[in-house]
Amino acid sequence: MAANSVSSWDDFAKLFLRKYFPNAMIVKPRNEINQFVQLERESFWKYLDKFKNLLAWCSHYSLDQACLCQIIYEGLDQQTQTMLESICHGGFLSMSATIGWEFLKDLVKKTMQWEAATDDSLILSLLGVECIMFIM
Repeated sequence: MAANSVSSWDDFAKLFLRKYFPNAMIVKPRNEINQFVQLERESFWKYLDKFKNLLAWCSHYSLDQACLCQIIYEGLDQQTQTMLESICHGGFLSMSATIGWEFLKDLVKKTMQWEAATDDSLILSLLGVECIMFIM
């Protein structure tokens, strides 16, 4: 490397990535991101959590939010995709990237709550306990 060949942080980052992350090493993780799919019976929040972990591992790709939203949407199983479209009245892909990303984060919270409520109901039914409401 010639003296004074790096004049900015971006130049340094590009040079570093080219040296330590050659294209052959980048192709596999990039394909994993682009072909990421929800597993059978996997909850949405687990799916998105795994996707975010993959992105953190490959943080130097710097994909924009619109691309990330589309990858997530296209990787959903049919049931989750139908649920998502139902909640946002069929307009998920027409949302702006920022609104779409916020919608996905909100959906993660909701699916975690739904799963926790389902798990609580299952535990109670396994124990033979029925939910009874008391009026006070």
